Amino acid sequence: MVMPNAQHSPVSNGEPLSVTTPDTKREDTHEPTAWYRSTFLLGITGSLMLWLAFPPVAWGWLAWLAPVPWLIVIRRQSPGKRPYRALYVAGLIFWLAALQWLRLPHPATCIGWFALSAYLACYLPVFVGLTRVGIHLIRLPLWIGAPVVWTGLELLRAHLLTGFLLAALGHTQVQWPTVLQISDTFGGYGVSFLIMLVAAAITTTIPQSWCEPIRPLSSPTETSRIKPLVPLGIAGVMVIVTIWYGHWRIAQLAKIQAAPGEKTSPYVALIQGNSLATWKYEPQRQQQIMAEYTSLSKQAVRKANQQEQGQALDLIIWPETMFRTSLVSADDGFTLPAETGVTIEEVQTYATRELSALTNHLQTAVLAGIDRRHLVASSGEQETSFPDFNAYNSVVLADKNGNLLGTYDKVHRVMFGEYVPLVGIVPFFDRIAAVTGGIEAGAGPVAITLDGIRYAPTICYETVIPHVIRRHTAELTAAGQKPDVLVNLTNDAWYWGSSALDMHLNCGIFRAIECRTPLAIAANGGLSACIDSCGQVLAQSPRQATDVLLTKVPLDPRSALYTTTGDWFSGICLVGCMGLALVGCGRWLSRFR
Repeated sequence: MVMPNAQHSPVSNGEPLSVTTPDTKREDTHEPTAWYRSTFLLGITGSLMLWLAFPPVAWGWLAWLAPVPWLIVIRRQSPGKRPYRALYVAGLIFWLAALQWLRLPHPATCIGWFALSAYLACYLPVFVGLTRVGIHLIRLPLWIGAPVVWTGLELLRAHLLTGFLLAALGHTQVQWPTVLQISDTFGGYGVSFLIMLVAAAITTTIPQSWCEPIRPLSSPTETSRIKPLVPLGIAGVMVIVTIWYGHWRIAQLAKIQAAPGEKTSPYVALIQGNSLATWKYEPQRQQQIMAEYTSLSKQAVRKANQQEQGQALDLIIWPETMFRTSLVSADDGFTLPAETGVTIEEVQTYATRELSALTNHLQTAVLAGIDRRHLVASSGEQETSFPDFNAYNSVVLADKNGNLLGTYDKVHRVMFGEYVPLVGIVPFFDRIAAVTGGIEAGAGPVAITLDGIRYAPTICYETVIPHVIRRHTAELTAAGQKPDVLVNLTNDAWYWGSSALDMHLNCGIFRAIECRTPLAIAANGGLSACIDSCGQVLAQSPRQATDVLLTKVPLDPRSALYTTTGDWFSGICLVGCMGLALVGCGRWLSRFR
């Protein structure tokens, strides 16, 4: 992206870099480019290593080395012939492999798989290009420039096009909770920053002659071996401090759990059915789903009573949309046409009657995913048998007596999955239907109190986006309703037990730490789990199987700086990216003057 000029030759590891300019002819001091030094091979090597660090292989330790091939390209005096095209292809291959499960729900979703991968592939060449601006023009050390750019681009990825932060670099470290605890201050972005910093420090130890695409026949004299030790030392200190902080925060939670608290940890049952996701609406199938989840709930109650302590369950949790009778509300004065044979009052009681019958039978409160419909009064005089309505993907909580304590409507919708953007503005988009039929966005976060415990429900993809859950927690805390337990209801059966389930769970681990609030996940088809406020998975279900998880959710009165201050750290990194982009564009435009 950027070529340093001959008058200001950058220095790396104490070695002056030779610079080839348009006015300088190459002499016979170089040998032809070796295939193993090509930008494409380095890009693919980094992509393969990073893919191995994520599920399904999950060699998390490899993530600390995976960026090194890309960082070698950044250090080069010249990145090579068509480097950004090669890096884009390497990024595309990574994302196609990492997100291959997007093709599983339906043959048509293959289009989304390719489109999303093609978009995400842009981030690798942009990362390399912006970092090269910092290294070769501004003379930033690699161990500062690379982590700043990577972290800023992760924040951009979390916001652009409604956000997509599955497979963030930091997610590779979920096996080591001590490394993750800095997320309560910096967000999960802090872990990504640390990994890239270590990789950059390692890269600075590689002799510059090894990084160049064309190896000089006579290697430059290495005048210093001290400079590479500086970034290694800084990276080592930061890793040690991170691990120490992680041990301290986890030990804090252990002491809190050992001491008596104001609130008793709730005893919950996470109900996981294995109803295969389908695009067709079949009444018989809806009855089968309800029967399956009712039977599993009864099993949970029996299992709790048969344990030694015989402690009654405080709450039973069903996954997203598994309560198959829709919850209906209506505008004031709304009436149904006479030919329907029912009144609006009767329709509004269908779901509440079934919920009441279920909770009364179980003698336990139930929190369940449900479809909600709000009927809208027509502005015209003509009545139809198909009234207008707004659809919501919702959560409802009913106590053991059948009383509805509250509902939550999903706030963060998935583009084209749950809504189509720019409808009414872009004519072509009027012909596109959302995959799920389309839903409206909810008004905001909700905390529903049951027996003194505040539950803050979220639905499916919302836990993938850090600022969504952080904003929910911050807004509720500011309103005096700080959540005691985060709950995520999801239906991941669409992905047939693939690595999508692990990636989604990894996001939940980070959200629990970032908010210092335990998270209970109920997932149709898996993976259901109970995660404490330090990101430790206390209970987890198998994938693609029915299961009942009985678990106590350990409460944590601590707060997190990240919840209060938000993305200040990654925001600074993003501002740095913008500055580098301006410098790079200015240098490029100057060539045409």
